[in-house]
Amino acid sequence: MGHSSVSGCRGPRTSSRSSASRPRSHASTSRSSPPWSPRRRAGHTHLSRPSQPVSRDFDRAGLLPLSIPCSDSRRTTLGVVAGSEHERGNAGTREETSMIFPPSCESLCGNQDHHRPGGNSMDRSGRIRSLDGLRAVSVTMVIVAHLTRHTALPVHFNLGSLGVRVFFVLSGFLITALLSREQAATGRVSLSAFYLRRALRIFPPFYALVLAVTAARATGLVSLSWSDVAHAATYTMNYNTADRAWILGHTWSLAVEEQFYLLWPAAIVLAGFRRGLAVAALAMLAAPLARVATYLAFPAARAGIGETFPTVVDALAAGCALALARDALWRWPPYRRFLGSPAFVVVPIVAVAAHAGGKHPLFSFLIGESLVNAAIALSVDRVVRFPDGPIGRFLDRRPVVLVGVASYSIYLWQQPFLDVRSNAWWTAFPQNLLLVAVCAAASYHLIERPCLRLRFSLETRRAPRKARPARQAA
Repeated sequence: MGHSSVSGCRGPRTSSRSSASRPRSHASTSRSSPPWSPRRRAGHTHLSRPSQPVSRDFDRAGLLPLSIPCSDSRRTTLGVVAGSEHERGNAGTREETSMIFPPSCESLCGNQDHHRPGGNSMDRSGRIRSLDGLRAVSVTMVIVAHLTRHTALPVHFNLGSLGVRVFFVLSGFLITALLSREQAATGRVSLSAFYLRRALRIFPPFYALVLAVTAARATGLVSLSWSDVAHAATYTMNYNTADRAWILGHTWSLAVEEQFYLLWPAAIVLAGFRRGLAVAALAMLAAPLARVATYLAFPAARAGIGETFPTVVDALAAGCALALARDALWRWPPYRRFLGSPAFVVVPIVAVAAHAGGKHPLFSFLIGESLVNAAIALSVDRVVRFPDGPIGRFLDRRPVVLVGVASYSIYLWQQPFLDVRSNAWWTAFPQNLLLVAVCAAASYHLIERPCLRLRFSLETRRAPRKARPARQAA
């Protein structure tokens, strides 16, 4: 993102002679572009509302500003930088939480008649801070669940599983929206660039953990099999459900994410964004059937329900479907009214109640988990469109956002220290939480941020001069 993502002024008007130097991908709307792709004409960017002059600085870089109508009849120009999947390396912020390229000019306004995007909802780089806040809530649920294992907390209410499910929905939503942004900005989705960005973002912190745990095993500090190490290192832990060691057990969710990264962008490239919504809907319908079929027909494989990719893909698909359909949903008046009304409180209540129904397997597998996914997706849309409500303000608080920014490293390193079955000194409270904080901070500052800077440097070298990404502030 650029340093100035929200401005109350219009950008300088582009002269007609500058149109010749524009990237060809913006000259017209291609059939393969997502339905919200901007249309360019006579130096203007056309969205769903009257045009707004395109800033020459953005135009030279092959970037598109978004003109967002606000309730006081003024126009706000939101700069959106192409070429970055999530955030820039010098910022050191979490990749998955950078500003999304909105499907339309209304996407960040919420209810235009009663709401203007809050000043605290986006930082200077344009990142949606409330989504960082959601990640903070998710990783906190995981930590609380691991701290309270074997306590009086009802076993059927798996708080950690709910937190991981929020991660999945968010991941599907953000990855799809960012692929859409790349398509709109460049006219195509580059699989090689996507996989390079993911490798630099995900692999270094992850393999640092695997190497540290392997070293601890070699010195006798922890006990785990080489099979566990191999499954973790190859992102197949979600298929190793029989008697795996606790210390790397949480890598099953990272395996699911990695399998999603391999499949979903390729599906978008092959099927396109319009058919992508049908693919996501099909996955949301097929996963409950896969869970029920596994439970009834393959009792020996029941331990893998909710971890193997076919039985959990609907959580990711719900986020993908939201990213692809939220613009159409917003044009439906009943949806707009419900999303902004106090009655929306029923949505998280439904999510909690449906998740608690896990003690009834068939209900949970067929209906309950689908309700949870839908409720989480709606909640994501709500906090993005209405960041100034009480929940949005809480998610926007700086301490909450900081936890969300580092949530990947926190999730990686909480597992070795939050083992209630271990008698080791590093798993005893409260030093275990302190060690989680120290290791997560070291991972974030010494591994994540330098790798993000490296990725930005590589992107800058690979990009043409006119399309080089701007460095994004934290």
